[in-house]
Amino acid sequence: MPGNSILELPSEIRLQIYTYAFSSPTGYLCALPRHENYERFTLAPFEPPNCICGGLIALPLLQTCRLINSEARDVVYEHNTWAIPYIGDLLWKFRELDAGLSHRVRHIWLKVDFTHRPGLRDTAKSLDVLSRWAQQAGNLQTVTLNVVAGIEEMMEVIDLRTFGEPLYSAMGRFNPRAGEKLFDEYLRVLRDSWAEDHSRWAGVKRKLELRVEYVRDGYIGDPREMVKEMHDAFKGELWIDGKLCYKDGEEILQPFEWDSWAGIFQIAWFRNHSRFWSQ
Repeated sequence: MPGNSILELPSEIRLQIYTYAFSSPTGYLCALPRHENYERFTLAPFEPPNCICGGLIALPLLQTCRLINSEARDVVYEHNTWAIPYIGDLLWKFRELDAGLSHRVRHIWLKVDFTHRPGLRDTAKSLDVLSRWAQQAGNLQTVTLNVVAGIEEMMEVIDLRTFGEPLYSAMGRFNPRAGEKLFDEYLRVLRDSWAEDHSRWAGVKRKLELRVEYVRDGYIGDPREMVKEMHDAFKGELWIDGKLCYKDGEEILQPFEWDSWAGIFQIAWFRNHSRFWSQ
């Protein structure tokens, strides 16, 4: 009579079951607190840059027995990217989540707010934490910073570089800090996060991610130089709307085109798409 236990299956089959049970359909998962004191969490599928999807990752399977727990507990992090929609949570909300968390996480995606100094400070501290994870555990493989999540944030970063602060806070009222170049601090955080001791990040693939989306009126300012400055500071790869645009200092794809007729910069692929449909 055939057995009914999963443990009687070959280890390869058990691994396939664990992978199916613990893989997010989006490839990303985020931790949701189950209690106000953040002592327990549950994992849910996540769609960058800010959408929590329905359903939960089937973690109760880990509580079946010690053998299944030891076989399957790392699968969650091997087959998913851990998404943190607010980078500051890495400093306090998840600090006591799992004593071995730094050994488990392979891929991490962090949403960054660079338009205000608290966001800069949290980002600098969080990247230092991750550098220690990479150095001590050696299992961290990719770090992705989402620095732009939509049209409004792209415009804010352009204004940050041009005016010293986002335009909505720098214009229309007296602001004694409007002349400060916060964008320079922005670049410094990216640059200093890897510092000169690259051995701390040995083997870790770093990415900057921008989701600029379609802007019908385009950009009056030139975003090309700004994007290149961001890439030069952080190195690694820079992705825009899911397309690799820069890698290790080399331009792979230029997403911005100058529209001489309109006098603005357009997103190349949306502009070409519009041309196709207008023919």
